[in-house]
Amino acid sequence: MQFGLSNVPAVFQRLMNNMFHDLLDITVIVYLDNILIFSNSRKEHVQHVTEVLSCLQKHNLFCNPSKCVFFVTEVTYIGLVVTPEGISTEHEKVKAIQEWPEPKNAKQVQLFLGFANFYHCFVHDFCCLACPLTSLTQKDQPWVWEAAQREAFQEIQIAICKEPVLAHPDESQPYTVQTDASGVAMGAVLLQRKDDGCLHRVAFMSATFSPAELNYDTHDKELLAIIHTFEHWRIVLEGTEHPVTVLTDHKNLEYWKSARTFNRCRVHWHLILASHNFVIAYWPKKQSQKPDTLSGRADHNEIEPSPQIMLPETQVEGFGAETTTSLLEQIKEDLQDNPCLDTVMATSADPDSMLHSIAAKFKEYMLQDSPLLYQGRIVVPYEPEIKQQLLSHFHNSLGSGHQGRACTLELISCHYYWPAMKF
Repeated sequence: MQFGLSNVPAVFQRLMNNMFHDLLDITVIVYLDNILIFSNSRKEHVQHVTEVLSCLQKHNLFCNPSKCVFFVTEVTYIGLVVTPEGISTEHEKVKAIQEWPEPKNAKQVQLFLGFANFYHCFVHDFCCLACPLTSLTQKDQPWVWEAAQREAFQEIQIAICKEPVLAHPDESQPYTVQTDASGVAMGAVLLQRKDDGCLHRVAFMSATFSPAELNYDTHDKELLAIIHTFEHWRIVLEGTEHPVTVLTDHKNLEYWKSARTFNRCRVHWHLILASHNFVIAYWPKKQSQKPDTLSGRADHNEIEPSPQIMLPETQVEGFGAETTTSLLEQIKEDLQDNPCLDTVMATSADPDSMLHSIAAKFKEYMLQDSPLLYQGRIVVPYEPEIKQQLLSHFHNSLGSGHQGRACTLELISCHYYWPAMKF
């Protein structure tokens, strides 16, 4: 393989894929000039090695005997230690991370994160751990190395040094995914039940929310974590024979697939997940086998969300925050004093304490920070005065353009709900 040309690795990898296209992921894994041959028995291994060597000889390629290892049950392959039990980290690289000196500038932080990121799939909530360090690499960010950054640096070193062995995935067995989302990041664990009857960790995934996603409510963040999980592990989770079990500590997501209507954003998410065979199950944090999430640390909350400029600035001025806050408080008070909504409020506050038939009837309602939500929209009590205020605000604001009745009602229905909406 010639050195110096930028497209040589891609061309060589294509050559190797074409050579071993009948054996790839069956008996052979190839990454550039690193060939891994795996078999169930010694007799099969002799046959598989012969096939690979014959294929190389046919294409005038040769192996260096001093760099080859045959008939072993443990091998180091591109920085990973592969055994029949699973995949673990390489001791030499882990030792290098453990002995890494504290960074003195942003460039050294980038070098450390780049090296440690190779093992991010072994570390639960890696993005949450690295958040204080990642912020130091942003443009025009002043250099600050204090207790929060030092703690994050040390926690990454400790986490990589003691991470468990990841089990080999088995396509014939069902997968289980456990997701979680916090204020600034999301995480997931890919699990699979083995012969001992226990769930074993196959891989970890973590990612930080974008500035726009930081503005999402808890329900949407938890749902977004599921979407990112299926996109990240699409190669193993799409088109599975058995349904994938998604474990979440957000109770309301359990009924999300059976909802009949969605807002505009969730319609798009529903289409993304439509190609996957999965079921959502509620899994309280106290029963969780994964490590406690680290994304709730105080220093992670220093990330500022982006401004919620979803409509022209003039409309924000016309529909001011002061008026919205006062109207929301009035809605909260009327909801609390409305006896017709007592059952709905009680069911939304604690679905587990209600009969299953009652909880199923009101499953699309959710109580969040006092306002009662229906399909993500604020429930408006039967008060003509409140409805008139909503009509006035949305119709007379500068950004709405004094639309007709139908357009104004559609604009209101994006954020508020009452039965048989009309004026």
